[in-house]
Amino acid sequence: SLPVGVVSLAERFGGRTVTREIFAAMVDDVAGRLASFDGRDRLSHLKASPNFHLLGTSGTVTTLAGVHLDLERYDRRRVDGLWMDRDSVDRMVERLVGWDFQQRCANPCIGADRADLVLAGCAILE
Repeated sequence: SLPVGVVSLAERFGGRTVTREIFAAMVDDVAGRLASFDGRDRLSHLKASPNFHLLGTSGTVTTLAGVHLDLERYDRRRVDGLWMDRDSVDRMVERLVGWDFQQRCANPCIGADRADLVLAGCAILE
């Protein structure tokens, strides 16, 4: 487990006003933590595999899925079991990085409660 989560990352870099530069700094911070992660050698082969899959169960991953589906409100029945390829995830992250805080708040799958945390979650996912 890495000593970083969406709350600590958003507290360190801010969650309301996240420029592309700040988002890149978040990604770099997480990458640096991964570089020093004790178990990284046991995981290195996964990134090289074309069959590598990540399984997400809540938080940022399900939020991205809801935004991807353009849901009018979050619907777990539609999100559960959804497969997203890397390009789809990248498009959703790029879309969210381009939104300001109010746009993130206005999205029904993000809302005001997660609008300041979702980009930190995206940085961890990257």
